[in-house]
Amino acid sequence: MSNFLSDKFFWICIEGIDATGKTTMSKQITKLLKQKYGHNYQIILLNEFSNYQTGKLIKQELNKKFFFYLGENEHYPLAEILLLESDFILQFEVIFSKKNNRKKIIISDRGPLTFFIYQKSRLSNKYINIKWDNWIKNNLSYIIGEPDLYIILDCDVEEIKQRILKRDKRLLTNKEIIQIKQYQRQYKKFVNKFANKQNVIFLDKHPKDIYSTFSYITREIEKEKALS
Repeated sequence: MSNFLSDKFFWICIEGIDATGKTTMSKQITKLLKQKYGHNYQIILLNEFSNYQTGKLIKQELNKKFFFYLGENEHYPLAEILLLESDFILQFEVIFSKKNNRKKIIISDRGPLTFFIYQKSRLSNKYINIKWDNWIKNNLSYIIGEPDLYIILDCDVEEIKQRILKRDKRLLTNKEIIQIKQYQRQYKKFVNKFANKQNVIFLDKHPKDIYSTFSYITREIEKEKALS
């Protein structure tokens, strides 16, 4: 299903709004995949922001809260999206620029689904008279393709608040809570469209135990014959 410069690979996206456990799960899944398939296949984790120059710039600006800020001082969302996309695409370009004949399994911490939800919301709030849906979708999917498997995470707002308190050592403001609820509503509305798709794991319906999830993933990989 996924295709980048005509190279076949199996692409797993861990999707969810912030603080739903994407990073933790993507690392766990990557570790288990390396144990099972690493002797024959390249197992590659794509972070939300890379360690290349684009990713470093994004992380630097996040700390300044000038770019990518979701509050009242939000700046330049269209330019920011292009930088986010370029960092995501750069990670794929680096992978496929290196000579290696082994098949690849790619796991990404966040994917096109949550990228679309966040960026559509930010662009629509800034430029209210423009329809952004197809523009955002096509920018990534045209170049990279569609994931072979989505893992869709969800949890309630109270759990998100506790995770952010533990992770960032701070309480969310009322405005941030309102924003999280807004994104969560949009996320749930959008993922409902995936309800009948075969290449989706909903972890509000499936067990959140990592080994149960991993068993499902390996069945999907084998079913698609990606590793044959």
